[in-house]
Amino acid sequence: MDDEEFRQIYKLNRDQLTRYYERIKNRLEGKEEVEIIANFLKHQSIIETTIDEIIKILTYYEKKSIKTVNLLDLAFEWIRANEIRLKYKKYLIRTSYPEEKIALAVDDCISRIFLDYDIYIRKFFKKIEEHEISALFHIIFSRLGEKKETLEEILSWHKEKVPTYEEEGKRICTNLITLRSGLSQIIVEDYESVVASRQASKLRRDENVLKTKEIKIEPKGVFQGLLLERMIKSYCISKNKLSIKEIENAIAQFLSSYFRFGVFYEFNEFKDLLIKNFSEDLHSGLTDAYKRKFTLEELKEMISETMKKFRAINKIKVLDGSAWKNDLTKYLKNFLVNFSDDLFQPKKIIALVRSPSRTLQESTEIQGSESPDFRALFDLDLEIEDFRAKLEKSLENSDLGFVKKQSLIRSKVQEFRMEKRKQMSRTPKS
Repeated sequence: MDDEEFRQIYKLNRDQLTRYYERIKNRLEGKEEVEIIANFLKHQSIIETTIDEIIKILTYYEKKSIKTVNLLDLAFEWIRANEIRLKYKKYLIRTSYPEEKIALAVDDCISRIFLDYDIYIRKFFKKIEEHEISALFHIIFSRLGEKKETLEEILSWHKEKVPTYEEEGKRICTNLITLRSGLSQIIVEDYESVVASRQASKLRRDENVLKTKEIKIEPKGVFQGLLLERMIKSYCISKNKLSIKEIENAIAQFLSSYFRFGVFYEFNEFKDLLIKNFSEDLHSGLTDAYKRKFTLEELKEMISETMKKFRAINKIKVLDGSAWKNDLTKYLKNFLVNFSDDLFQPKKIIALVRSPSRTLQESTEIQGSESPDFRALFDLDLEIEDFRAKLEKSLENSDLGFVKKQSLIRSKVQEFRMEKRKQMSRTPKS
């Protein structure tokens, strides 16, 4: 593997790091370059030792480096080493070794990852002793500071462990010995951490299975929209358009938390609970800015309107859980699609929700577009739900936003209901 290929695999955002270094440099104006770079490295949260110790290490290895390598290059490679450690930890997580053969994990990681690194990093230095390379691996792949080791102590320890480059006058290859000396302890610690994490994860899964079994014994008494809440919160922050798949998944999770296959439910026994839980989860997902625009009561009203439309179409009173879930999904999905599309509209539109008693003339002025002749729809022989259906159909092609449309429908239905009541009061009793 050549150097460029190696850098692409273990990539650094060098431009971003350079800008961050420049900010540190401007803050420490007048300080020596090595001190500035030591502070820069310390701010990367990859080292726990002192600034003085970092300066000592940088100075030592700069003297060993080739002319084209400067202090900042060495600092970047220290940061790259941290990225390499994260990558091989992911490899350890995916791989399983017998617990009694940790040495196998060490050799596997060294052969798969660190042999290429050894070839790459040696090109940064002129004549350098093997124990100095081994010590360098120890320094940049550990957090350095956890055991309060000094550079002198690390160099001395590795000098005893790593053979010289020549033995009995013959040149020998010590790469593997050097790598094992510098990295074995670190890889073993990481592997033991992975094993412990894996065991803890298995324990949590086993506990969750037991909890799930316990939950299945007693049906839930609420709709729980955990996915809905997270999705809306993320949407409010990122403002990235929600996909239909995301919305469908959130609705499916919400309905599945209550409905059970083979259990029969009557509409009236869950309608109010669904409105309450759906509006609360939706409101909980809104960030503070949007909670001020949409109160919980306003959301309940809007969802209640959706449930009325659903009931007008679905006349069956009792269905099993899976049938209710299938029938309700379409209506709640349409509501969420419209609500999310209209969420970031100007405040004057939000005001309509808080003023359902506005007259048709006021609404038309705010809308800035032509509205149908609502009085022509006031056929008092119609039932209220039939009137609502005709009204919604008349607004299908309007350019009103979802919030405006819901407010207008609510207002007109209220007017129609009042007209119906007046008609009934005028009709003489037989």
